[in-house]
Amino acid sequence: MNKFSLLYKTYLYEKNIKQLDVAQKLGITGASISKTLKGDNITLDQMVKLADAVDCDLEIKLVPREKS
Repeated sequence: MNKFSLLYKTYLYEKNIKQLDVAQKLGITGASISKTLKGDNITLDQMVKLADAVDCDLEIKLVPREKS
């Protein structure tokens, strides 16, 4: 599971939102949401739509790595 999916599922759980509710908002099936979140190749467009469906903004940022 990719990092976005893990964060998204955690957010849904914390806010008591069902994947089926998100699917209905997006006009797709619950199976489609599940498949998207289980996959490793989620697109930026998919992430934006999923974030929008739960009234969130999506932030992408570069964070310098710590040097050992």
